[in-house]
Amino acid sequence: MYHPKTSRSLGMQYDAVGGWTPRLALVLACAWLTACADESMPPPTPATLSITNTPTELMAVGDTVRLEVEVRDQSGQAMEGRTVVWVSDDPSIATVSESGVVKAVGVGTATIMAETGSASASVQLSVAAAEYWMLVAFYYATGGDEWTNNDGWLESQSLGNWHGVDVDTAGRVSRLRLPENNLTGRIPPLVGEFARLEWLNLSDNDLGGPIPPALGKLSELEFLWLGQNELDGPIPPELGQLDALGGLSLSHNALSGPLPAELGGLGSLDSLLIGDNPLSGPLPAALTGLSLTTFGYANTDLCVPGGEEFQAWLESIANHHGTGTGCDAPVSDRDILVRLYEVTDGPNWTNSENWLTEAPLADWHGIVTDESGRVTHLTLRNNGLRGRIPAELGNLARLEVLVLGENDLTGSIPPELGDLEQLELLWLFDNDLTGTIPAALGGLGSLKTLVLSGNILTGAIPPELGDLKNLSSELILSDNDLEGPIPTTLVGLGVYRFHWYGNRKLCAPGVGEFWAWLESVQDTWGPLCNQSDVDVLKGLFEAVGGPEWTNADGWLSGPVLDGW
Repeated sequence: MYHPKTSRSLGMQYDAVGGWTPRLALVLACAWLTACADESMPPPTPATLSITNTPTELMAVGDTVRLEVEVRDQSGQAMEGRTVVWVSDDPSIATVSESGVVKAVGVGTATIMAETGSASASVQLSVAAAEYWMLVAFYYATGGDEWTNNDGWLESQSLGNWHGVDVDTAGRVSRLRLPENNLTGRIPPLVGEFARLEWLNLSDNDLGGPIPPALGKLSELEFLWLGQNELDGPIPPELGQLDALGGLSLSHNALSGPLPAELGGLGSLDSLLIGDNPLSGPLPAALTGLSLTTFGYANTDLCVPGGEEFQAWLESIANHHGTGTGCDAPVSDRDILVRLYEVTDGPNWTNSENWLTEAPLADWHGIVTDESGRVTHLTLRNNGLRGRIPAELGNLARLEVLVLGENDLTGSIPPELGDLEQLELLWLFDNDLTGTIPAALGGLGSLKTLVLSGNILTGAIPPELGDLKNLSSELILSDNDLEGPIPTTLVGLGVYRFHWYGNRKLCAPGVGEFWAWLESVQDTWGPLCNQSDVDVLKGLFEAVGGPEWTNADGWLSGPVLDGW
């Protein structure tokens, strides 16, 4: 049956000779091309992955960083929103979260890997201890590039290879020792963060500014040496928190103000050196709780409180070098002499003529003065003095002769006597003086005669006595309780008389150099350390025909046995 409408519709697409119309051909061609395109172009997939913000510096333990990535498909087009899987090859060094946040948790190197589909990328991160960065900051704060020795610094993470740095078994800084190394600038407070630090020695440099109170956080610190710098300001009371501290040296700086009472809480402290600073005020009474063997505060404006307890504490310190100034300090030679009179039972002296009167000091018994009225001679031998020698005598700056022998003086010899730069003669013999011979006496550069015999002095002879290069007359140390071999530093003293007898444990070394020096001294008296060996060998020689021996070279020639 003929349908005109249908025939017309089809006729528009198919002509009379059976051909397709142009419109239908076009539609079919497009459909074919689309099908071909879909078959030759696969869907986009990740082809490359890159980490765009790789850290360029070492990380410190505790640091975090978010890594960013870029994903591109096979045609180079960016792919947003792709899920990336993050992995650390060593989570003990660095961890990484699902979102790419890396946290440094240990010292070392770790590789962080990112993956999405078949694409991946990785970055290697180095983590240094926090103390690495602290040392780096310290280096630049103190002019490290100009240090005398900066070997190893900044060259690696092995802190123990850096000059002056010691580390413990865990790699933590335990000692920082950089004396005489041309450090400049200021001590950075971050030094107080070295939690395992036991020694800090920055002495003999050019460091200025204040001492950081943060040093008081170093709970394991045993020694703190900051002497011989240009530090100023007060001594921080926070240093009193250093419970493990055994030695504190702050001398030869420009520190000012009072000595903090908090230092009296340093129960482990053995040595306290604060001299040569413009410190002022009284020594805190809290110090009497310390068991010091060395205490130096000379050349300061610190004064010594009155009272027997504090005086007794000072006298218990083996090496004590102070100002010799009481807080009610004498300010003139007359005041010093009045102090001597008061503490040595002056009213009962054998002769106290004119003492405490308004007469010139030269008219006081035993006193000689120079043209300006300054005391040059103090001679009170066998005069009934009783009590302790006052440290204030060390302030008689013009004193040349000090004779207090043959009295009933007790207590220790004040180290302050070592400040008497013009003293030529010191006689303290035949008293009841106790304690050790102060090493400070070695500073008496003008001294020619030293007589300390007939007391109850103990301990060893301080080697510093060998510094008495002008000692040309007598060195008499006999009849005490001194002990040990005589120090070889005495070799070279030009004395003509040296006596050390009457000390149960004191002896002269039987060695060549020392014996040669003794032989050069005109008058010597005292035992040799090897005398018993000499006596045994001498007895052997005499008992077994020594004079007839084939070889008896050197025998009985003297106490230097290695020459026999």
